[in-house]
Amino acid sequence: MLFRSAECRAAALALAARLRDHHGLELVTEPELDIVCVRGGDAERAFASLAQDGWHLATLRTEQGTALRCCLLKPEHLGVADELADAIASALQSS
Repeated sequence: MLFRSAECRAAALALAARLRDHHGLELVTEPELDIVCVRGGDAERAFASLAQDGWHLATLRTEQGTALRCCLLKPEHLGVADELADAIASALQSS
């Protein structure tokens, strides 16, 4: 179980690093475990677009607005962190 947790944390760190590279996106906080929250653009619209594309995210309402919340609960998520970051950035930047 510890090994799987380490992979999930690595996936969150990889996703956060990729999202940091996209202009106009902001991490709500640095990931401590396997959860990454990012805002920029219209998160509600981006959420719907990502869901249509098969990505399973959630929204998080903060005082600064709505953010997308990504829970990287499976070790396999490390292998799709780059693809997920690109999908999130595209959805938020086009909304």
